[in-house]
Amino acid sequence: MLQRAIVLVAAVLALGWLAVSYHNSRVIRHAQVASADQKATPAEIDSALRAVRDDLVLDTSRTEALSYRASLEIRAGREDEARKLFEEIVRREPDYRSAWLGLYQFTQKSDPARSAQALAQVRRLDPLGAPRP
Repeated sequence: MLQRAIVLVAAVLALGWLAVSYHNSRVIRHAQVASADQKATPAEIDSALRAVRDDLVLDTSRTEALSYRASLEIRAGREDEARKLFEEIVRREPDYRSAWLGLYQFTQKSDPARSAQALAQVRRLDPLGAPRP
């Protein structure tokens, strides 16, 4: 009887995890499409941003979700918020090239020293693909 109860609990937990994972993948896909669609309306961008923000409550360790959120923040014109997200991403994953590139771009005027540091990281990670200042 105890074994059946343990199996049942494990099955319920597995189904719950599967449902959360499915939801997260749908949110990420929505963010990908909205951030890449040059014809996306401000309402569509805001909708995708809300979904990604809500998704982060479920799994705050997803760097991918933070990256898509940063892209959406850029599309929404909130570059300071995008810069903060890029800072968070590189803190979590120091070898995430696109986040360093975002930091380089968004700190050129406001923080030239940080921008130079970010560019150095981009060059370290991708010597041939790094932008020229």
